[in-house]
Amino acid sequence: MTSEERQVTSERAQKFAESEGLPYMEVSAEEGVNVTEVFERLADLILDSITRDRDPSVVVQQPNKIILESQKPKKGFTCSC
Repeated sequence: MTSEERQVTSERAQKFAESEGLPYMEVSAEEGVNVTEVFERLADLILDSITRDRDPSVVVQQPNKIILESQKPKKGFTCSC
């Protein structure tokens, strides 16, 4: 999309996002721009929110993985895998 085709400029969108305390990214599925990055950023924001609020059901956080209390193996539990 050319800048002439845009309804809202990048600068205006960025300023609005900042004024609302929101993250901002330009994304284009058609051109493949920032598609993966926006999902990664969203996942990071969710993880940050979980760890900041410190949900007591979240026991362990590992890179790219959260283990909930209900998912922890019980003592004496043996895996059949």
